Amino acid sequence: WTAHLIRSGYVWESELQKHCQYIDELHQTIAQSRKVLKDGQTADSVLNHMLKNTMADASGCIELFCARNTLEDEDGLLLSKGSDILFRGMWLCKMREAILSLVGGHYKVQPRDTNLLQFAEDFVKGREVALDCPSQIACLDPMVCNVILDNAVTNALRHGCPRDPQVKLTVQVSEELHDTSTCSTQAIIDMFSENPVMVRFRILNRANPRRPALVRWSTLQPNTPLPRSSSTPVLSDGL
Repeated sequence: WTAHLIRSGYVWESELQKHCQYIDELHQTIAQSRKVLKDGQTADSVLNHMLKNTMADASGCIELFCARNTLEDEDGLLLSKGSDILFRGMWLCKMREAILSLVGGHYKVQPRDTNLLQFAEDFVKGREVALDCPSQIACLDPMVCNVILDNAVTNALRHGCPRDPQVKLTVQVSEELHDTSTCSTQAIIDMFSENPVMVRFRILNRANPRRPALVRWSTLQPNTPLPRSSSTPVLSDGL
């Protein structure tokens, strides 16, 4: 009888441990599912914000074209600009998985050989952005660079001088590391070559005289969180 009680107690304890393990696994699965859902909603919110601005710009070009009574040379420019903006919108749709990975904190950098001039020209299509970029091949992750630069250029256009922001993107390539105190986006490329180089994406605009002067910022500075509010855009908290 004692042996039977010991065996029954062991079986009961074993079943209880399995039951607790199942409950823990269920809780972990629920937490993971909630995180995936939240990350997807955040990524879609970011993409929706970017696409909304893009489609609004394209719609403006088409509406201006339709409002013209006679065809002029400027009309072709309007349609060309609208086409370039739609091209940018299609590129943004391809970025959803990357944005989802970035939001979830599990994005893996995928550097590849990239023609800087072609990358920069595709990026500024449909934007009122001047470009100064060398024709050179560099090893970088174009998806991440596109996400960061899109946010930076959008801020420069939206928050610069209302009448003429004069936004300009300058891409500089150098074999020497520059001072990191400048307000620019920097990336070291060709890490596995004998002569790694520095690529600097610098975005300049004409400041809004009604806004206070900005503090210089670099991607290599300590990652301090920015103040949040209900009106703070999602992309403004880490890029």
